[in-house]
Amino acid sequence: SSDLSDIDKIAITREQYRITKTTKKDYTLYSFSCPNPSGGIITASFRDNVPSKYTVYKNGISYEGNAMPQFPLSLYQSVGLTAAQAQALRYVSMHEGKFDAINSYDKAIFSFGFIQFTGSSVTGGGSLGILLAFYKQNCPDLFARYFKAAGIDVSFNLKNNVIDIRTPTTVSVVNELTGEKETGDNAWTYIKDNLPLFGPFIQSAYEPMMVREQLRVAAMMYVTIALNLKVTVPIFGTPVVVPVLSQVLSSEGAMTLLIDLCVNRGSGGLAKVIVPALAAVAESSGIRTLAELTTISDLDVANMLITQNLAEDRIVKRTQSIINAGLNFAKG
Repeated sequence: SSDLSDIDKIAITREQYRITKTTKKDYTLYSFSCPNPSGGIITASFRDNVPSKYTVYKNGISYEGNAMPQFPLSLYQSVGLTAAQAQALRYVSMHEGKFDAINSYDKAIFSFGFIQFTGSSVTGGGSLGILLAFYKQNCPDLFARYFKAAGIDVSFNLKNNVIDIRTPTTVSVVNELTGEKETGDNAWTYIKDNLPLFGPFIQSAYEPMMVREQLRVAAMMYVTIALNLKVTVPIFGTPVVVPVLSQVLSSEGAMTLLIDLCVNRGSGGLAKVIVPALAAVAESSGIRTLAELTTISDLDVANMLITQNLAEDRIVKRTQSIINAGLNFAKG
């Protein structure tokens, strides 16, 4: 009814997100349900007191998600990726997480999506705020239906009518008790502590147009950065500057590996492990110049990455799985 206040409307929207809890010996198990945009009911279960060395918030939860539709490659290409880049990101997305995954137990306060876009401003600049900005800009009706209706909003800067991802976004959420808006990290903490507010995030992951925006932000923040990274490779004591990393590692398999490393380690972490692998393979192959470096064996570099990082379980497993997946490591 039009007689309802804004806070009443927000409360009614939040009521559709049902939570029941079961107390276990050392944790609480939560069952979640809400309407599925395409009909039926979405159900989920998750627990708190997550047994992880990264746990900061005992009341935070870990939910690996259920929304993993097999989207066609064309959806990945629709955000500006080439066929090979789209293939690479699709492989990473299939092995990284579900589109509705949520973590709220570590220092990011609240993370969401297939590559865990982070809420907190102290963990890499708040990529989740950027994702919400793209939802709002490119899917305004869906953003209003899921997020605005539940009292969640985002403000952002435009540059030449495009979202400026170099300036911070501000996420806000209406506190149902006070009617006031919580902003920034306080907003993410409020969402973390109020499980029905997971609902808009989980529901939105069942909308193909919103999944497209997850892919768009991932392409901007990881694919483009990983493939265009500038590195300096010391070969036989001489620094060889590689202006664009994918100029040297250009196969489908190598691009997948670069994107995967960038998602998991950031661009600095990617450079830290890929440069020594390139240097070692270059020297064993007698390669000395940038021109010769473009002929390096991408598969040899992947295998060297494993050899040099045997203590890093995650690098070894992920690299080996990419090699075993049958992706093409031949250039061109």
